[in-house]
Amino acid sequence: MQKRATITDVAKKAGVAPSTVSFVLNNTKNQKISETTKQKILDCVEELGYVANFQARNIAKKTSQSRTIGVVMSYKLEHTYSHEIIHGLSEEAIGNGYGLLICGIDRDVDKNSTFIQYFLEGRIDGIIFISSAHSESRSRENDYIDVFIKYNIPFVVLYGYSNRNDASYINIDLKQGSRDATRFLVDKGLENLVYIGVLDKKNETSFLPKTEQDRIDGYKEVVITPEIIFLPRDFASMDNNDILEKLNRFNQVDGFITCWATIGIQLASWIKSTGRHSDARIIALDTLPYMEHTHRDILSVKLPFYELSKLGIKTIIHKLNSKKSRNEIIYCPCQLQNNY
Repeated sequence: MQKRATITDVAKKAGVAPSTVSFVLNNTKNQKISETTKQKILDCVEELGYVANFQARNIAKKTSQSRTIGVVMSYKLEHTYSHEIIHGLSEEAIGNGYGLLICGIDRDVDKNSTFIQYFLEGRIDGIIFISSAHSESRSRENDYIDVFIKYNIPFVVLYGYSNRNDASYINIDLKQGSRDATRFLVDKGLENLVYIGVLDKKNETSFLPKTEQDRIDGYKEVVITPEIIFLPRDFASMDNNDILEKLNRFNQVDGFITCWATIGIQLASWIKSTGRHSDARIIALDTLPYMEHTHRDILSVKLPFYELSKLGIKTIIHKLNSKKSRNEIIYCPCQLQNNY
């Protein structure tokens, strides 16, 4: 089967940059491209058989918009909140007359990345970039942003950590969620609150990407004497004596704030099995499906991934339709789920 010609093939044949081909095919305004060059590009397009149906339709309509938004991810969407992200993106896009094109993950971000080709070929108008503030050392967020800017691709970052002035971010206000959750317990009269974070996957050092530091900072804003310990992510499998050794230095704990729901659930099970700190209340700073039904003894915090995604689509559409759109960081608030 003969390989379909790409926009790069057309550019090589015409002796111009791929971006120049894109400008011509998309009828991009304010580009100083001679009529001779334009005709040469169109001749090469015809010779190589390159013009996808959507592109031909756009040329016929003399419009440069595909009304499709690309979704680029820096990591696999395999977490429990992934369906909320996709739900929010698709609902808001369709509601505004746009489609979504999942561009996948490019481990090596460069000029050959799929999303760049899609943009240059006119398949997508802009990009929603799903980053990971939870694991900033691996998400390579800045690498993606640099490429978006280099190729003049309109984009919005969801759940990022870089906070650059040349990018728009829709983030979750994890500090607010932690602060409100801690304040809830204080208002209930609890005085001795301990924060439980997690160790890295090797159980060697404290796991402190931006997400976790924000949660700790929110807790610290409320309590007078903060107490923080870090446990393995599967600490329920530890020997009880090892856990007791870490927790026994706290004599009169009346409340625990755990970074994750999984840690809160393990803690609740451990308390039930040992009888230690049985009067202490637990707040988990995120949630799991059906947690409000299965773990009523744990207060949880709902992270607004659905709302974040809808706002991301609204923001990218505004960027596409307004030349004066400015970059900013927008924080979506968390919501307490009181199961008591």
